[in-house]
Amino acid sequence: MTVSKQSRWIYSTFVVLAFAVAMWVRVKYTDPPSLMRRYMDAVHLAEAGDYVHAVAIWQRLLVEYPSFPYTYFQLGRFYA
Repeated sequence: MTVSKQSRWIYSTFVVLAFAVAMWVRVKYTDPPSLMRRYMDAVHLAEAGDYVHAVAIWQRLLVEYPSFPYTYFQLGRFYA
C-alpha cells in the first residue's frame, strides 16, 4: 500500500467506527427506561389477550415518542 491508500483506509475505518459508536450511544442512552417499560407492558398485555389496553398504551407512546419505531411495528401487526 502506498501512504495515500493507507491513510484513506485508516480514515475510512475511523469514520465507520465513529458512526458505529455514535449509533450505539444513541440507542443505549436516548430511549428513557420508562418508555421501554411501558412498551413492554403493552406487549405483555397483548400477549395476554388484553388488546384494548395494549393499543391504548401504544397510541399514547406514539404521541409522546413519535420517533420510537417499535410502537409503529406493534400497531401495524395489530391492525394487519
